[in-house]
Amino acid sequence: MKNFEFFGAPAALFCFVDRADGPPQWSDLGMFLQTFMLLAKEAGLDTCAQEAWSMKQDSVQDFLKLDDDMLFCGMA
Repeated sequence: MKNFEFFGAPAALFCFVDRADGPPQWSDLGMFLQTFMLLAKEAGLDTCAQEAWSMKQDSVQDFLKLDDDMLFCGMA
């Protein structure tokens, strides 16, 4: 359940992809997230990619008032 509290992090990030995109674009997003996480670590910030948020897509979309993009993951 700590996933859904972002492990107490002061900020959170949600990553969405267009539903028309496929595995190649998911791979691109994964590489982007890895690079982002490494740069954050270099700046002294710890991060945690959270796939658990993909199970709560409808709730997140409703809260953020978003269209039909697919929630890929969250990050604390």
